[in-house]
Amino acid sequence: MFRIRFRVIVTALLLAPLLAGCSKKNTDDDDAPILRRDQARAPSAASGSAATAAPASDKAPAAARNITADCVESARASSEDRKHPAMHAFDERPTTAWNESAGGDGAGEWVEAKLRPGTYVSYVEVGGGWSATSQPGNVDLWEHNNSFRKMKVTWDQGSAEVTFDRSTDRGKKKRVEVKAPTTALRFSAIEVDRGRFNDLCLDDVLIYGEYDGPKGPVDECKDVTSTCASDLFVQLASPLPSAPADYDYPHTHKLLAGRKEFSGTRFVETYKNGNRVMGAIVKNRCYADKLMKVHDEALKSHPQASCERIDVRRVIFEIP
Repeated sequence: MFRIRFRVIVTALLLAPLLAGCSKKNTDDDDAPILRRDQARAPSAASGSAATAAPASDKAPAAARNITADCVESARASSEDRKHPAMHAFDERPTTAWNESAGGDGAGEWVEAKLRPGTYVSYVEVGGGWSATSQPGNVDLWEHNNSFRKMKVTWDQGSAEVTFDRSTDRGKKKRVEVKAPTTALRFSAIEVDRGRFNDLCLDDVLIYGEYDGPKGPVDECKDVTSTCASDLFVQLASPLPSAPADYDYPHTHKLLAGRKEFSGTRFVETYKNGNRVMGAIVKNRCYADKLMKVHDEALKSHPQASCERIDVRRVIFEIP
């Protein structure tokens, strides 16, 4: 019995230093997250200032879900075409896309989503360009436009690079692991492949993770009080006399598709002074001013807003 107890005590004394060595922390950076090789502790490229770690939740995040529509507050880009703004990269509509407008092939250009506070991103799925075929026109937008060969994805405290093969990756999304709370996601073109025209595009990025706060883009117009006793009508177009009765105004439809800031806006036909006109019934002057700016910049339509009772002859479409 004495021999057995003696062996146990000796064995414990010999193993104690080894066990202590296995559990010892790296005292240089005890609480530092484990970063991949391409992640930097430099100033965040997405914010332009020193990155600050967001407080991690005490509990592990739940199963990742698509939170794109809920967590994206706004979008911006190094440049954008008026008809294809930054938000079109995050509207989950493959028929729309961000299109840069700088000179050159798009290398060095970027598009960025600003995320709502409290967003935890598990991963993103991103393609290399614009994979759709336009309707009407049946134009192959992948062949017509430039695409990403090498892309850098940046978030608050990290980054990763992803590559695309133009000949095989049309319509394919690559998964980029993030696994962190973050306030912004930026997608930058490092190398580009040429299309028929020298424009770089990016269609629907998907963001997966957890977010339980207010949803959708910030709407600065929703609390503005209407000053009209009747309808506030924004006149956008007058069709040619030869236009068919069911003309659907494709340029306006394409321009405003996916523009969630105009959610709930009805686009209708009516008659004014005996003439057939198309326009939108909006909630207040803030929405009217925003809509007129977008439509005029893109289509040179010189829209006008007025308070008047509208006799709706036909509803053309409504933005969901």
